[in-house]
Amino acid sequence: MTIEKTDKGKFIYITYARQGVKDVDLFKTALLSELSNKDSIKDIIVDFGMCKYLTSPEIGILVRAATSLKGSPRIVRVIPCEGLYKQMLSVNLTKVDHLTIYKDRQDFAQQLKAS
Repeated sequence: MTIEKTDKGKFIYITYARQGVKDVDLFKTALLSELSNKDSIKDIIVDFGMCKYLTSPEIGILVRAATSLKGSPRIVRVIPCEGLYKQMLSVNLTKVDHLTIYKDRQDFAQQLKAS
């Protein structure tokens, strides 16, 4: 399983676990196809819990996805593992509009309950 996409009602949940170079293209297709539906109001959650790091193309895909939502109420929400969270902080992904990065799955669950 490299990519698994599930409709969870209020949001689309994409689980991504890179296993090879071609998986980056599959990730890009999966994420951007969800963004192409302009009538949707569902946020997109990307779970990177199985990835220890992101490559430059994967980071670019996230930024492109978030910036394509400008003027929309939708958000790309990211659930990383601990090491990946530190990488995202180091490249300032937390400052990209329409991109919310949680510390881990537990942080995501707490924020979801609070909202």
